[in-house]
Amino acid sequence: MAIETRKSRNFAAAVAVALAASAAMSCAALAQNKLGSIGNNDSIFIDGKTFDILGGKAKGDVAAQIKNLGARELGGGAIIFRSNDKLYILGGTGAEAALLAGEGPIHIDYEEPKDPNLKETYNLMKERRMLEHFRDLLSPFRLPEDLYIKAVGCDGVPNAYFFREKNDQATIRVCYEYVKEVKDKLPKEATKDGIEPLDALQGQLLFAGMHEFGHAAFDIFQVPVFGRQEDAADQFATYIMLQFGGEKTHRLIKGAAYSYNGFIKDLKEHFSKDERVVTSEIRDKDAVVGSIKDFLGKGK
Repeated sequence: MAIETRKSRNFAAAVAVALAASAAMSCAALAQNKLGSIGNNDSIFIDGKTFDILGGKAKGDVAAQIKNLGARELGGGAIIFRSNDKLYILGGTGAEAALLAGEGPIHIDYEEPKDPNLKETYNLMKERRMLEHFRDLLSPFRLPEDLYIKAVGCDGVPNAYFFREKNDQATIRVCYEYVKEVKDKLPKEATKDGIEPLDALQGQLLFAGMHEFGHAAFDIFQVPVFGRQEDAADQFATYIMLQFGGEKTHRLIKGAAYSYNGFIKDLKEHFSKDERVVTSEIRDKDAVVGSIKDFLGKGK
């Protein structure tokens, strides 16, 4: 009973961060690219041929002219951008404008590995823009500080982890060794359970990435975790993956479960004579699989 209560509290913490992060506004992000402000009855005109930006001011109150002009309210804000020789306007919230105006609070970096055996993985990740896609998935979160996501070499250790660097930068590191290991252990074809190689790859990497982002979110938003941090991060990752819904959720979660089951099998085979050394690690990974299986079937 105590275990179930602890799990429910961890899951509640994960849900709380997901909801709070989606609703919270980052003042720093909004002010990051501020160019100025527009006063009452002021206007801005962008010439569609010369792309000059001109300002103007109405002689009287323009409120009465809104209907006659056919003007429409833009709600929380608007984004005007140029692509080649055309101008486009996109209505949206101020937060969306801030995120699109610059890189935003999430920064990515691919550090070139020293180990030549990791060069292929390095090139693969860059070509497929893995970190860029992961950053896009995190875009709904309004972070009050910058987060750095780095792909790095880890001296032969397959891992992914969150920590704060010496300058207190919140950082998620994804080791090339880890990505290579996941890729090398993919099934050659669809398994008897219907898990495709791509499902195993995407499911494993997404789960691991969201697990580490869970750690980052707990730290950045200062969320108290009642229980084990690892369990809370597992449940956070599972909750996020469930948001895809339907068949996509089933494929991703089953893919992640396939990879973690293989990881546990390898541990038991290689360390059977010295179980005490890896007991805690095995328990952690069992908790991962258990967390995934608890939610399997709830994605529809």
